[in-house]
Amino acid sequence: MAIKESTFLKTKADDIEFGTSGLEAPTFYVDYIRGTLATAGVVKLNFVDNRLDALNGNVKTVHVVTIVTPITQIRAWAQYLTDLADQNGVPTLEELQKAEPNGAV
Repeated sequence: MAIKESTFLKTKADDIEFGTSGLEAPTFYVDYIRGTLATAGVVKLNFVDNRLDALNGNVKTVHVVTIVTPITQIRAWAQYLTDLADQNGVPTLEELQKAEPNGAV
């Protein structure tokens, strides 16, 4: 007697939405910005991530994505991100520097 493969609860990866609310856009995890360029009316922001190399235990920095936006949008981005940080209790750079006597932030 042949065994029939079960199709119960069998789902393809493409059938699962992952943190996108139905949007067809990728999600990136980034640690910080490393490098910017303002030229020809646009700003390029290079985002990187620190990743652990499991083979040797070293942390390496990996370029994740570059975002390009009109330079006219930079102040709006800055204000939005500052307001978001304020609403969520993220300390300012000045507060962080006061908390670290040697200024290492």
